[in-house]
Amino acid sequence: MRQVLSAYRRQIVLCFAAAALMGCGMLLLMEKLPLVGAMLAGVGAAALYFAQMAQRIMRAARLGAAGTSQVQAGLVLMLVLIGAVLWAATTAGEHYFFAAVGGFLLMHAIMMVQLIVRTIRADRRDSRESR
Repeated sequence: MRQVLSAYRRQIVLCFAAAALMGCGMLLLMEKLPLVGAMLAGVGAAALYFAQMAQRIMRAARLGAAGTSQVQAGLVLMLVLIGAVLWAATTAGEHYFFAAVGGFLLMHAIMMVQLIVRTIRADRRDSRESR
């Protein structure tokens, strides 16, 4: 399980770097460099969300039925963190809020595409082995 979590953490770091580079590049092309901090806050919140989700799943697998309350409490804390990041962005202004949401969604999109690609590759590998 630790090997899976280690690979998943590496995947999160690579996705964070990709989202940060893509987001900063887009904001640079649009000449909106003051929004980089808000976008990075959104990407960071999403990366933290995925890292904590992996920790909660690992804890639930280890504890069984007793770990479900901890998993639910962790989910509530992560949603509060995401809300705090987005609330802080709204206090700075509307553009900062949308930059933070954009960074958050960009990180989610990259993680989902990577998940789909890994699943397709695993399915192909399994179908070859079953022949």
